[in-house]
Amino acid sequence: MGYGGAAKALVYCFKKTKYKKITIFVRKNPNNYKTKKNKNVYFEKIKNFNKKSKDINLLINTTAISSPKKLNTNFNKLNKKCVVFDINYKKHNTLFIKEALNLNFRVNYGIYMLIFQAVPTFRHWFGFVPKVDKGLVDRCTKIK
Repeated sequence: MGYGGAAKALVYCFKKTKYKKITIFVRKNPNNYKTKKNKNVYFEKIKNFNKKSKDINLLINTTAISSPKKLNTNFNKLNKKCVVFDINYKKHNTLFIKEALNLNFRVNYGIYMLIFQAVPTFRHWFGFVPKVDKGLVDRCTKIK
């Protein structure tokens, strides 16, 4: 959901890993985003989410809006194996994540994305890889 900078980076990564079909739900006209370089990337209005949701295996919220209700989305129709990810960097249950947890979906928090991006840098600069666990995540989220 959403097609800002973070979504574009995710699309790039998914294309590199050979995902066959990437659908992005946007608020504006989907035709505004179609380009030749976006092969196998499809754009849909967010209002079409509920019709398409049964085919979604991975749902990533890249919008600043973390409320499914404000996005007019219904998680009840999602594929039961779907993994829900909110790239909000704080380790907390956004409304997006709470809705997914209430319906027993597996979820991932955006803070993990940031930490795993930092791991290669630690290896390069400090010569070690930090153990990524709940303790590290808790320490990172307490930094002000």
